[in-house]
Amino acid sequence: MSSVLENITSSSETPYPAWLFSTALLATFTSQNNKVQAVQPAQASSGGLMSMFRRSAKVGIKPSPLSCIGFGGAMALGGWIVRDGAVDDGAGFNMAWSTLYLLVNGGASVRQIIRGKIWPLCLTGLALGNLGIYGRRFVYGEEEKLL
Repeated sequence: MSSVLENITSSSETPYPAWLFSTALLATFTSQNNKVQAVQPAQASSGGLMSMFRRSAKVGIKPSPLSCIGFGGAMALGGWIVRDGAVDDGAGFNMAWSTLYLLVNGGASVRQIIRGKIWPLCLTGLALGNLGIYGRRFVYGEEEKLL
């Protein structure tokens, strides 16, 4: 059991869990952009990023493209904070944004299983993982004594 805790503690000193979650969110945004255009082609008069957000709201895609961009960017920034050497500050930042992701998209991801979509639940699992990894570091700090 202590080796698992040691792995969690050591991975909180790296930006890789945050960057993995960020990459998954930004890849989800890219794939949603293609699906939304296939479902409802853009009209000549309305184009651009905002029309894509409106179309995705009509289709019911979860997490929304705005959520993917916002949380993906925040997690990338949090990984950069950890990489830059402020490990405890980055851990708190990543913990907070992972918690916010779960509050905004957690329930919807569980409901997406009914539609046969598993990827939103995988994103929620990544958020939970980041919450556990960075939350443990932020709450207990680096002076933590392993049992």
